Amino acid sequence: MLNTLRASTLVLLLSLIVSGCSFAPDLSAKKEKDATSASEGTEAANSEEIEGAQAATEYKEQPWFEKRRTTTNKAPRAMSGGLWVYNLNSYPGYLGKLVNFEEVDVLHIQLTDKEYYGHILDPLAIEFLNDTTVRVVLSLKKDREGYDFQVEAKKNEPARVFIKVEKGKLQGKKFIIETDTGEKLSIN
Repeated sequence: MLNTLRASTLVLLLSLIVSGCSFAPDLSAKKEKDATSASEGTEAANSEEIEGAQAATEYKEQPWFEKRRTTTNKAPRAMSGGLWVYNLNSYPGYLGKLVNFEEVDVLHIQLTDKEYYGHILDPLAIEFLNDTTVRVVLSLKKDREGYDFQVEAKKNEPARVFIKVEKGKLQGKKFIIETDTGEKLSIN
């Protein structure tokens, strides 16, 4: 009888083991619950704003330009301030010997503000704000130290700069001219 009881107990235990039931507690449900709550906690932490975090700045296309001396101080100044884009089809005669218009265009900026007479304009950036508008950022310098690309800085003449630019990129665009500090500059 003892053998029969042992055998039936053994059969019962084997059937419980084979059927997947056990006397141990089911930990898988607890693990799933813990994983879900941890995930929700991470999402909540990820959605919180962290002080000092900054979004990336949107990239604006910037055409190639060159800060080399394009003209000499013998080139006549325009009668008024303005902005001109010179290309192979339209440029003043004095630039024909100084620039290869087969390869580049030239952006000519001359300020009207008398406060900046005699200053050197150092081009820092040219960027497309949209399909029709271009921002040109200039640094204004009172002396020419370190600016061998531009030799002109006469106190009684308007500040101007000639910038070689990528061919065809600036045709038909409108321009915003500003300093590196954000001040809008007058060209009219």
